[in-house]
Amino acid sequence: MRVGAAHRLRRCAGRWRRDGHQPHRWLVARKWDYTDRRRPGRPHTAHAIRKPVIRIATDNPAWGHRRVQGELVKLGHPIAASTVWQVLHDAGISPAPRRTGPTWKQFLTAQARGILAADFVHAGTVLLRRIYALIVIEHGTLWVPKAM
Repeated sequence: MRVGAAHRLRRCAGRWRRDGHQPHRWLVARKWDYTDRRRPGRPHTAHAIRKPVIRIATDNPAWGHRRVQGELVKLGHPIAASTVWQVLHDAGISPAPRRTGPTWKQFLTAQARGILAADFVHAGTVLLRRIYALIVIEHGTLWVPKAM
């Protein structure tokens, strides 16, 4: 409810000082005081957005929050990935689920036959010459191919 200017002046009539500035200060402070009109912090996400976010995430458990955000943008809901993350987190759904599949160690062990390591080295000789060599090793068998 807004209070009219005349009513404000009547309310502060007992606050007059000789210089006449006190009521003005009080009126300005009351005008720009919005503490009772809004809550601090970020506004809540609308229920119309929260509902599809949670539904898409539960229907597709392998999707992370960025994929859910991308699908919502395609459907015409402009929403940030961080908002999707927060909605899923508040709902108790993991925003970035653990993907099924091997661990990093299992993956490297399985791919070791196809991984090669190479190093360029040099060695000094007795005659003060420097010999350069390119060494290649296959991780799966620890085999070093012979030079051609």
